[in-house]
Amino acid sequence: MAESRGRLWARGEGVTLIAADAAPQDEGVAQAIREGVARSHRGEVLPALPETRLYHVRVAGETVGVLGVAPGPGARTVTFSGVAIAPERRGRSIAQRAVRIAERRLRREGVRAFYGRAPRGNGRGLYFWLRAGYAPLHSLRPEDDASWFRLPTP
Repeated sequence: MAESRGRLWARGEGVTLIAADAAPQDEGVAQAIREGVARSHRGEVLPALPETRLYHVRVAGETVGVLGVAPGPGARTVTFSGVAIAPERRGRSIAQRAVRIAERRLRREGVRAFYGRAPRGNGRGLYFWLRAGYAPLHSLRPEDDASWFRLPTP
């Protein structure tokens, strides 16, 4: 696993999020991103949308994944546009912990609603958002071929 350098953004539950300009240069994380596009996708890792902020997910000092956060779809809302954890580090709730600590940080910054999205063909991604407590929605942007989820307000 590669070590990421950048500014500490959030920390908790054994996970650290480091602000980054690009996805980690780690083959395991790149594979996780490709699998997030489609299980059989073997092409280039797709670049993040310009408005997406990227955070390297670190555990015990090692970069093990990446979390994408984009503004919207409305005022004081954000969308988790993607979360990818290297295959050899899956099954330890790292992605869920990363999302929870990001939610906490963003709430302190005034965000009031949280959305998640996963490509329609990504069953693992769909299941992830359900397990994270997000409720499925009708597509917010039908043209992007993604399933959308929203965290219910407490």
